[in-house]
Amino acid sequence: MIIKDLEFGEITVRKTKRSRAVRFSVSPSGSLRVSAPKLMPNFLIKQMLSAQRAQIKKHLGISKPAKIASTDIEKLRKQAKKELPPRVKALALQYGFKYDKLRFSTATTRWGSCSSKGTVSLNIAIINLPVELQNYVILHELVHTEHMNHSKAFWAKLESVCPGSMRLKKQIAKHRPTL
Repeated sequence: MIIKDLEFGEITVRKTKRSRAVRFSVSPSGSLRVSAPKLMPNFLIKQMLSAQRAQIKKHLGISKPAKIASTDIEKLRKQAKKELPPRVKALALQYGFKYDKLRFSTATTRWGSCSSKGTVSLNIAIINLPVELQNYVILHELVHTEHMNHSKAFWAKLESVCPGSMRLKKQIAKHRPTL
């Protein structure tokens, strides 16, 4: 569903069974998105938008991001493919992790992921992060090769291989993996 707003323009509303609350976010194109519970009436979403307009602008820092040319994306991809595989391999060896494949993506909401088959996927935008945060993302995904969830055991393992991981988790939340 689309809501038209004079200030925010077209707002995409996604209603899902999994949503427990209304959540505002910014799409890679810079437009506002809303995730809401499946059964929430549209008028309540519009009321929340009106009531929280100032906070939405402040917290989401709404502005149109500069689009990166496809040639720049290819340069970033080449740089990621050159620099990251040796680091992933070294960190895996250092801490005893085994992964099957390494792939690169341009996902708009994730820094990385790990499949149950051991494929580690990293967003090419990771190359724009400080090295400490790059290593955090890599180790986070490598820990998923042993713990495919975010259980206490997962976080304990991550902390053991990446001391200060909770501080780094908070730092990376300030960055967006958009290109």
